[in-house]
Amino acid sequence: MAKKDKWTREFLTAARQEGDQEADRLAARIMSQGRPGGGRLGYNVMLDLADVLAREPALALVSDSDANEVLGEFDNALRSYYAPMPAPAWVDPDRIRIGQEIWEKYPLPVIGVLYAASLPACYLIRRGIPALYQTEKLRDHKYIFQRIYETGVMLEDVMEPGGLQVLEDVRLSPEELLAEAMNRLDPQGKWCVRGVRIIRSGGEAGVEPRVSAAAIQQKVGELSHDRGSRRFLWGPGYLAARKVRMLHASMRFMLQHKARFSDRANRPPPHTLSERVVMEAAAGRPDWPTGQLGVPVNQEDLAYTLLTFAYVIPVGLDHWGAGLSAKQKDGFLHLWKVVGHVMGLREDLLPDDWDEARFLYESIQGSECGDSSRVPSTAVPSGETVPHDSEPGVVLTEAVMRFLEDYLPRTLGLNALIGAGLIRDQMGPELAGQLLPRKDFRRASSLASRLVMAGFRGFARCYFLLYREIAERIPLVSRLMENVFERAADELVNSWRDAYSRRPFYIPNTYNEWVRVPGADDAYLARLKDWRERVFVGVVAPLLTFFVALLSFLLWLVCLVLHPVWAGGFGWVSLGTFLATVFLSEVHLPRVYRARPKVPAAPAQPDVVNLTP
Repeated sequence: MAKKDKWTREFLTAARQEGDQEADRLAARIMSQGRPGGGRLGYNVMLDLADVLAREPALALVSDSDANEVLGEFDNALRSYYAPMPAPAWVDPDRIRIGQEIWEKYPLPVIGVLYAASLPACYLIRRGIPALYQTEKLRDHKYIFQRIYETGVMLEDVMEPGGLQVLEDVRLSPEELLAEAMNRLDPQGKWCVRGVRIIRSGGEAGVEPRVSAAAIQQKVGELSHDRGSRRFLWGPGYLAARKVRMLHASMRFMLQHKARFSDRANRPPPHTLSERVVMEAAAGRPDWPTGQLGVPVNQEDLAYTLLTFAYVIPVGLDHWGAGLSAKQKDGFLHLWKVVGHVMGLREDLLPDDWDEARFLYESIQGSECGDSSRVPSTAVPSGETVPHDSEPGVVLTEAVMRFLEDYLPRTLGLNALIGAGLIRDQMGPELAGQLLPRKDFRRASSLASRLVMAGFRGFARCYFLLYREIAERIPLVSRLMENVFERAADELVNSWRDAYSRRPFYIPNTYNEWVRVPGADDAYLARLKDWRERVFVGVVAPLLTFFVALLSFLLWLVCLVLHPVWAGGFGWVSLGTFLATVFLSEVHLPRVYRARPKVPAAPAQPDVVNLTP
């Protein structure tokens, strides 16, 4: 049976009742322990170690390294959680690399679609929203940055070249297999390979091992099977996906046991056995409405969220004129299919091709947000209706919109026009009307906003067209512009974490905890906002000059044939604007990046270690 035939409303409703059994068991153990090497603190230490191993994987192989000493403090299940996992047979490294090339070429447009379409699309799902909405401080504008930073970190880790890799064991040569077989059968012999021969370098001289040819043949066969070529998933993107998987599992556990975490810091310890029984009973009471909403961060929500990356981002890029080929879309979808596998998604909820991705995305979105005009007939039973509005979705979308406005020029109120306009442009007026606050939707629908967005969309489409037809054919030129996008994306992603002390993907103390870095006051955040606006202007400037340079170059080529007298003028304009592009991208922008505000030094505070789970 084809996957599309299985994705009925009944099938997807059942998927809402399923979490991630493997990760959930481990999360329950972690969150229930309070000793070093376990518990929330122990898991967060493990995250630090995962970052170290991502940079220096060989440390795990050095028996006396600090990394291995720390590893030894954890139980086997947690210690092996970040080990490379076997790659399924369907994983294709070439398709993964094709998908990662999209980020390499267009990181800023990808980030733009992430905020204008991917995240808002997540907020349409009314039964999936409460799991996010419980993070109450996300309503406060200043706390949006940490969540978006974590999203950007994962996106960057997965999509950078080499971020998600397929490692392959090296097959042993026949001589190496024979030497290893002999060492298993004759451990004292210390057999080794010398050229095309194997020799016995240990044991008593002149004593031949009593090993039959049949035993040697059998052992070689066993080793050949055990040590044959195998493939594993690895890389920063793999580790980021594993971190997010465990964060989801920890949030499922905490949301289903909120009394144990939400007010623990302010709750006095029990004084009597009766009080203890009452408190433990309250802490263990399941208060999440599973029957109504499904399990928190369930399989259907995970499948849909994955598609807001795998499907929505290529669609959004094409809407702005990127013109991705079928091969590029397939590679992008395959890359995120691998990520979904790493994050614990069932394989029958991972689309294999673009048509399946569209069908599953529209099936879940249509039934969950109530837009039945976009739902295949098999997705919603006859007569079923779903409310259109979601107040939590509006709150979360407004937070993302305000975040976008922090990066846009405030002159003439352009940031407000563009912030809401980008979401309306990507989502369309009907879906944007369900997400944007009324005043922002009216602003995005105004003539001024639509003219601004039409100009932006027209510029983007012309830029992508000229880039594909001219710049990509000149490696030096294409690399110059890729550097502009890549460096700006890196700087913006790094700036998101400046004001917050919680490391990416840490399990927090409670389900709504976000912590400011000491010294990151409102004045510092205002300076950071001004700097981000300078980055935006600094990136737009070389894009404009580059656009003029490409257009002038194209006109120069035309004039060489049709009107040679004008060719010289366009040639000089093209050269001048290209040199301006080089100056702005290679000299001016690095100065802007170096001027990023630093968090003011705060008075030293004594370290406090909390071993409470």
